[in-house]
Amino acid sequence: MTTFISTIFGLAGMLFFFLAFIKDKPSTKRTYKMLAGAFILLFPFIMTSWVQGINTALVYAILAIGLNILLGNAGQISLGHAAFYAVGAYISSALVLHAELPLFLSILLAGIGTAIVGFLLGTPVLRLKGHFLGIATLGLHVLIYNLVKDKLKGVVFGASAKMPEVHKISYLTKSWEYSLKNSLSSLDYQIEILGKSKPFYYDFVDTITKSIGQITEYFIIFVILVLLVYMARNILRTKVGRALAALRDSEVAARMLGVNIAIFKNIAFGLSAFYAGIAGAIYAHTTGALDETSFELTISLMILAMIIIGGIATIQGAIIGAFFFQVLNMQVIPLIFSSGKGQMLGSTIMGLCVVLAVIFVPKGIVYMLWQMKIKLTQKRS
Repeated sequence: MTTFISTIFGLAGMLFFFLAFIKDKPSTKRTYKMLAGAFILLFPFIMTSWVQGINTALVYAILAIGLNILLGNAGQISLGHAAFYAVGAYISSALVLHAELPLFLSILLAGIGTAIVGFLLGTPVLRLKGHFLGIATLGLHVLIYNLVKDKLKGVVFGASAKMPEVHKISYLTKSWEYSLKNSLSSLDYQIEILGKSKPFYYDFVDTITKSIGQITEYFIIFVILVLLVYMARNILRTKVGRALAALRDSEVAARMLGVNIAIFKNIAFGLSAFYAGIAGAIYAHTTGALDETSFELTISLMILAMIIIGGIATIQGAIIGAFFFQVLNMQVIPLIFSSGKGQMLGSTIMGLCVVLAVIFVPKGIVYMLWQMKIKLTQKRS
């Protein structure tokens, strides 16, 4: 019954987002936006089994937005995005463990520090173009990956020596967790010893208590994502965004218009690294364990696939692609292939999805939705 309710709730939420995107009438659009907002607030309490996976999707969405700024808006390919993901994770971890800085300040400084690293490394790398640039960023990933593996592994902590609980995001609501556990213990005593009946809300509170840490992470990561989306939207509407668009369309034309090609390439690389650094810092403070396997090349390729499927050069496309991949990996593939051998086909299925997306929706899901919206508007008119 619980699974049925969760499924209906999830499908209703997807419908609310779709209608909020499609509808044109302001009052109707506002209604569906409010329903979508209510879905976001209630989601972690109703679909608790999904929360951990969705938290990962939110982190991937931040990574995808950063790569989309570099690839979609500036036209510069990168195969080393996971390298900056690792830099952000280790900077933030070192700041909280050794400098004893507050959690959120360390996340912000990790993003800024990674942006500086990206800006400086972009100076020699971004002189290249096309596939040469892709190979150079791939080499950059290998360099940072081996640095993490050989030099930084013991600087903060690893998979065997985890981050202290006090430095994790879930610790922020630890007092609430203790209060809920005490309340449940009191109820258990009344049920077992005094013979009272179990209250109707017992199972709900029990589920929330077990997931309170993940729910805390969900809301905090979601707020950070909203702030970063707002930041990206405003940057892309400024002179910087217009310069990046000119750079993407034609470097020759951009140079003729007075755009400093080198500076704006570095800015794009720095912005992309900033988002990757924030995502890496969040990852460090949610999992509490770091090793080189968390930042392999497959992460960069997966983020690239997300923006291809979702829609290049759109913020919505980056978010849609991240959630598409995570839901596919978290629910659809395990449902189809229940055995361990079947789950090994997950990467193959994801690769097939990328191929099908390139063939049938080459501009991504978000462009397909925009075309659907235009056609519906034309039919109504």
